[in-house]
Amino acid sequence: MTEGVKRQVEAGLVYAVHQDQHGLRSSRITTQDGRLYLHTLQSQPAPLRAHTIQFTDVVGALDCSSTLVFLDLGWAGSTRGRVHIRLSPDTPRGRQFTLLCTGQRGHTYANTNLLEVCYKGREWERVKGGDYQYNDGRGGASLLPDLR
Repeated sequence: MTEGVKRQVEAGLVYAVHQDQHGLRSSRITTQDGRLYLHTLQSQPAPLRAHTIQFTDVVGALDCSSTLVFLDLGWAGSTRGRVHIRLSPDTPRGRQFTLLCTGQRGHTYANTNLLEVCYKGREWERVKGGDYQYNDGRGGASLLPDLR
């Protein structure tokens, strides 16, 4: 990345834009620790003075054998940590997880609740959450026809 582009990203002036049945949406592109981060699509246009690129150009450039996604975890109105997850998008669950992180199909993990911690402190520790349908653990709708 050139110094000029790096300064634009660091200043919050680079956005990816996407037009589909959900309307015009935009996604911030930020940098942290030398990594570029594509945030979830929001139902708003990019700021007027922002530099924009097509969302599909960014997502299309991803290595399809392995995708690194992130979830910002927060409570009490502020972000408390970022969890990175490496996915295999050649599986239905991996594809759906990526779609929910990016918001490409409209639904997203943004503002969903963490519902439970399982096996805390033991092997296979995990959290349950991300119910984008009802946000209370009852949801289970699939974005993809080959995933139940």
